[in-house]
Amino acid sequence: TDGAAGGSGAAVSDGGSASVGVGVAINFVRMENTAIVPAGAAISSVGATISAKMASTHVFAANTVSGAGGGDVGVAGSISINIVTLTTTARLSSGATLSAGTGAVTIEAQSFSTMATSALPADGGVSGAESVGVGAAFSLALMEENTKASLEGSLLGGGSVAIRAHTMNALTTDAKTGASGGGVSVAPAISIVIANVTTQAWASAGTALSVGGSVEIKAEQTASA
Repeated sequence: TDGAAGGSGAAVSDGGSASVGVGVAINFVRMENTAIVPAGAAISSVGATISAKMASTHVFAANTVSGAGGGDVGVAGSISINIVTLTTTARLSSGATLSAGTGAVTIEAQSFSTMATSALPADGGVSGAESVGVGAAFSLALMEENTKASLEGSLLGGGSVAIRAHTMNALTTDAKTGASGGGVSVAPAISIVIANVTTQAWASAGTALSVGGSVEIKAEQTASA
């Protein structure tokens, strides 16, 4: 699952009073990837795999550029907002029964994602304003990601058991701006990242495991911002 938004704003005034260029991009994504054996289900098999994985890395982007030139007053603003919620779940639910014989049992959740957010000036931002030049950039990245693999129901048999949750999350943000004017130049730039990334793998309290092979319960997470 991918999602992207882009915005571009540029304005040129030939001798007028003002030139204003504004670029806005808002990218909002809510994604759920689930593999769940529900409560009340009864499965009999030789081994089983309950897997919520992915074919490729999720890619999310929000990018803007803006610029203004000429006139008495030049104003340019770039605003980029990225809001992404990712939920990946693999679960044998409480109240479900899996009779796996002598086969291997795997419960696995996997989520890999990248998110890039940028608010940048076009051609230096504001240039050529005779009296006042104002260039502003604001980028905001909000990421909520939960990856969970769990054994909560009843498992009967099984040669080996693996419960795995794996998350890789990489965020980048960039806010730059520029302004020049004959009298006053103002160029603020703000970049904010808020990320909450959680990876969990577990067997519920009270769950009895009697298997013929190994038991692996593993949560692995790599996150950067």
